[in-house]
Amino acid sequence: DVSPFFPDDAFSIQLKGDHFATLRSTFELTRPPVRAVLAVSGWHTMAVILNGTLVQECHQVPPDRIPEFADVGAWVTAGTNRIEVKIWSEWAPNLYLQLRLENPDGTFADVISDASWQGRPGATPGWPRGASPADAWSEVEEVDDYYGSRGVDRTWHQEFALMPRHMLAARMERHNRQ
Repeated sequence: DVSPFFPDDAFSIQLKGDHFATLRSTFELTRPPVRAVLAVSGWHTMAVILNGTLVQECHQVPPDRIPEFADVGAWVTAGTNRIEVKIWSEWAPNLYLQLRLENPDGTFADVISDASWQGRPGATPGWPRGASPADAWSEVEEVDDYYGSRGVDRTWHQEFALMPRHMLAARMERHNRQ
């Protein structure tokens, strides 16, 4: 089972102005985790690169944005870790990401997508696997939280929080474009 948690602590972030974007963040660790589980969702095609290694590719179409999960512990190290997400979207590139890091003592820490991330518009050479440029990075816009409520309690999305994937897909089928 790759998903030991429900990823609802991150924020949707986006970078407007292009159909392509690279979003990035770094995080520090004093020791490698026992386990690292990545949950990622967004609009539309994404490639997640952790410390220079492609660890996840996915294509999602809203509104059915159940996160894709991957065990990425093999690529997380002690010291500085860099995570990049290269996105193509028909609209504005949008990302929701939570990385759960489980420590040997049973505690955990999360790396989340939020306003601290940086973004760069445009496709990079060799997209989505090519190296990212060193310049022209800017702030990203924090759009919303997992439940689509920006902290205001309401029912939209909450009904889906614990719904099995096959039931969610059936529930959302009429809303998805064919």
